[in-house]
Amino acid sequence: MTISLSDDTLSSVVRRRAPGVPVVLAFVLGIVVDANVAAVGWWGWALSATALLFAGLMWWLHCSRLLTCCLLFVVVGVGAVRHHDVWFVGEPNDIGLFAQEQPRPARVVGTIAERPQLIREKDEESSRPWASRERSVLVIECRKLRDGDQWFDVTGGVRVDVSGLASKLRIGDEVELLGRLSLPDGPRNVGEFNFAEFLRKQGIHAVLRCRSLDAVQFLKRPDDLVSQTQRQRVAAREHCEQLLRDKLSSDTAPVAMALLLGSRSRMTSQQREAFVESGTMHVLAISGLNVAILAMFVGFVCRLLNLPRGLTAISIFALVGGYAAITDAGPPVVRSALLVFLATLAWPWDRPTNANNLLAFTALGVLWWNPTDTFNTGAQLSFLAVAVILWLSTRRGWQSVETQLKAEQDAAKLTAKTEAEVARELAERLPKTAIRKALLGGWSKLRDGTAVSFFVWLFSSVLIARQFHLVSPVGLLANLPLIPVATVTLCLGYSMLLVGFVSSTVAGWIAVPFEWSLRLMLWIVDVAAEFSCGHRYVPTPPMWWLVGAFVCLATLFWWMRGPLRRHLGWRAFWLWTAIGLVAPLWPREPQPLRVSVLSVGHGLSVLIESPSGRTLLYDGGMMGNGRRANDVVQQTLWHRGHSQLDGLVLSHADTDHVNGVAGLLRTLPVGRIFVSPQFVDWNQSEVRQVLDTAQHCRVPVRLTWQGDSFPLGDGIRCRVLHPTANEKLSPDNANSIVLLIEYAGRRFLLTGDLERDGLLRLLKSPPQQCDVLLSPHHGSLGANTTDLARWARPNWLIVSADRRANLATLRSRFGPDTTVLSTADRGAITFEIQADGRLTCETFRVSIANDEPVRE
Repeated sequence: MTISLSDDTLSSVVRRRAPGVPVVLAFVLGIVVDANVAAVGWWGWALSATALLFAGLMWWLHCSRLLTCCLLFVVVGVGAVRHHDVWFVGEPNDIGLFAQEQPRPARVVGTIAERPQLIREKDEESSRPWASRERSVLVIECRKLRDGDQWFDVTGGVRVDVSGLASKLRIGDEVELLGRLSLPDGPRNVGEFNFAEFLRKQGIHAVLRCRSLDAVQFLKRPDDLVSQTQRQRVAAREHCEQLLRDKLSSDTAPVAMALLLGSRSRMTSQQREAFVESGTMHVLAISGLNVAILAMFVGFVCRLLNLPRGLTAISIFALVGGYAAITDAGPPVVRSALLVFLATLAWPWDRPTNANNLLAFTALGVLWWNPTDTFNTGAQLSFLAVAVILWLSTRRGWQSVETQLKAEQDAAKLTAKTEAEVARELAERLPKTAIRKALLGGWSKLRDGTAVSFFVWLFSSVLIARQFHLVSPVGLLANLPLIPVATVTLCLGYSMLLVGFVSSTVAGWIAVPFEWSLRLMLWIVDVAAEFSCGHRYVPTPPMWWLVGAFVCLATLFWWMRGPLRRHLGWRAFWLWTAIGLVAPLWPREPQPLRVSVLSVGHGLSVLIESPSGRTLLYDGGMMGNGRRANDVVQQTLWHRGHSQLDGLVLSHADTDHVNGVAGLLRTLPVGRIFVSPQFVDWNQSEVRQVLDTAQHCRVPVRLTWQGDSFPLGDGIRCRVLHPTANEKLSPDNANSIVLLIEYAGRRFLLTGDLERDGLLRLLKSPPQQCDVLLSPHHGSLGANTTDLARWARPNWLIVSADRRANLATLRSRFGPDTTVLSTADRGAITFEIQADGRLTCETFRVSIANDEPVRE
């Protein structure tokens, strides 16, 4: 008897079980619970032991389903124990226990654990303008620490920052260092990158800063097999980098290093921004795409050489493993390489593989090695993208005709269908001519590529909007031509690197088409980035919306009956998206006026937020790297739900007050810029950059001077007290715009870098008693005089600086009625004024010194 297979029957036959999926989900659950709830580590052991006892009981009672649940609870406990051991439990002599927040002198002996990073900073990228533009970053595995006259045995990693290029040091070298030891610096503003947590995930609990190369003493270079292997690996990478620099142009070599080796430090800021805004940054990340293309490239070459499966698998193992080693075996490469290894293991024996199981056990291996990758956005995006692709491959509508017929042929083995009947059906459904077959194949690849690009973008855009505050729909179109171009580019690049170990001349021949393909890729990226509606920076989505969006999208995985356009989860997702867009427009309860002095080191950025949501920024810069000041302002705005600046006041033209403004203008809509007539000095590069960028972004610039007012609404009054319209004082600091903000009977006075003649002129005007005074010129004693203290009589004095100097003197000058706070130890300082005049102060960090407590 012949049995016909329906779609549902076929689906149930083809679908294989994936026991690895619930196992890894249980492991992740244990990690998440331990990270957010557990205060002690024994609970994981207790859960595993209890669940194991119940599992034995269920096995004895032959309750298979309850037995499975008990075993999954065992895995939950194991995940919790592993995370607790990595994150919370440390060695009793870990060097992090000796470090404090305040740096102190220390002498450390240890071994260089990673390849030294040699960094040559540009002037605009330097975070320390007074220091050397050349520095080295080392990761040291510590052995000894000297405290006073006594040496202690220690363990743990230390990140060392050395002024100068330590080009003679190699991985594995034993060194002795003299510097200032401290704990890694944590965030100082809302939404700021947590550098301390980033280092902690790598097992680094302290940082050491050395002023010069003389503070680094080489002791010995081990010659054991492990050290020699590590040095050979580093030498191979350096050879690849030098080959790319020699054979490619200065424009494409940095991109090639990022594409092939994962090193983006030599790319210009414009190139990085173009890849980010075009939605194509994933191309530069050494991830599954790179490793998969390398594995397919090696497999294709082996197939051309007619090599057996076993030798092909060995070749893939060797080259993928070597590539992972050359790229310093970063987490994305390890994830991708492990997935390729597991998939390739089945080839020599022609064993079937289950993609869901492969992905699950890859995730299990990665999370066992480092459980904190559970909270790594890069890891989440990587596994999410692969999961979406696997989901698409299981949907019958997205499979090619050949794939569907092959599935039916496999399923027919369970029925009375003969091979002749299956072959006849196959011949009837396949294209009859070569032209039709080529057209159908081309259309199938275009459809599949579009589907993969769309669904990967759709699922990942929620995470990207949350973490990176960016939505780039243009990436959907840009990735269609870019992925084939990037595939060819990667194959040419891999060929060039591989051949370069044998013949530099032949590698130079391959470099010619490699250069062309890189330029084509950059052209696609630039076109996509310049598309005006192609990307949008967005505020942080609320958590309730994120949870709802993922719930809607998750239904697409578990309920896939019927066409996608009629899918309930699909409709729910679009409805939920509309709710998320409308929610910010819903009337809100009245908010207080919020004035935040952001922590930007030696610089100034003050954000004013009105009760109705209008925003005004007073200055935006810091000494050295203006990109950090730009990031601090942006993250604060996005985390507080703002997507634009209604106004921007630039007090004067000093670098530490304006060098982050150009970046803000490129990423945020700005309503208007206010500057004084004295600001417009075309001989200053900072002024030219700000005004040129404002013109390019079509942001109007308005001149303002003494007597002007800024309308912010909600009863807020902003008055300019200084400077006058026609008189230019010397130096520029004396021309700083002094802004008085009044609301509900409270007063804030923002003074920029006011000093000397400008300060004397202000003090001649009627006294302005204020609640909060921004200390002029970062707490300088020359600007913060006793005359100013008597003139303003502030309740609060806020210093925006990168160190705590002068605070004691300032307290004595302003008297006991004035609370003096500094962003150097408090982080961002925020004042809120309610409509009834109540004023409260909140600091982002608790002071590290014994200052007086914060009071209202």
